[in-house]
Formats: sequence, structure tokens, C-alpha cells
Amino acid sequence: MRSYLISDNMDTWVGLRLAGIDGIIVNDRENALKEMKTAVKNQDIGILILTEKIVDMIKDEYLEYKLKSKTPLIIE
Repeated sequence: MRSYLISDNMDTWVGLRLAGIDGIIVNDRENALKEMKTAVKNQDIGILILTEKIVDMIKDEYLEYKLKSKTPLIIE
């Protein structure tokens, strides 16, 4: 299993990329939600990392998924 980042910030993405964590940068709610849905369906992803602004964009869906699912582990 691997970790994956959904970020709104280039610096966060670069830092985690240097640590070996793949990810994507998104700047709007629609793309953030689309990327989260894609990531949670991917069986290879064990930890999904979301930045604080991304969580703020998709708060309802984030909380709903976090309550209902065991994997991947979603952290903020």
C-alpha cells in the first residue's frame, strides 16, 4: 500500500514528493471531490493525505466517507 496526497499547495506537494509520496494539486471543489473519489476507490492507496484547504472545500463528503469507510485512512 502507498500514500497519496491531494493538495492545494505546491510547497506541500513538493515536500511530500521528495519524501516519495505521489499526489496532485487541485484548486477547486469539483476537482478535489473527483480526485478524492478516485483515490478512495484505488486499492493500492492505504493512506490518503488531504491539506486543510482541500478538507474545507469538501467537508461534507470528507466527513461522510471518513465515518463509513475503513480504508484508505484519510488524514488532514
